[in-house]
Amino acid sequence: TVNFALTRTITIAQMELVASITEKAEDGTLWVAGYRKTGTAAYGSNDVSYEPCLATVAAGATTAQALDPPGRGGQDLAMPTSILWTGAP
Repeated sequence: TVNFALTRTITIAQMELVASITEKAEDGTLWVAGYRKTGTAAYGSNDVSYEPCLATVAAGATTAQALDPPGRGGQDLAMPTSILWTGAP
């Protein structure tokens, strides 16, 4: 059986929504893909904008900072909605 009990909490600054998490098994680094809110809707409007972001969390760390993904170039659809670690080439 697998134990899915909570073992720790990680706070990622500047990331409101986590879309996917994967772990680099060699060193325990977590890669987290997600989105951050860039605009707030006016009262009565649903017009809120989001942009993709990416965070790396060192093994054992409890905090991280979300950054723009490399090569994004201002494209809001540049971030995939999931990530999968397949190992080093």
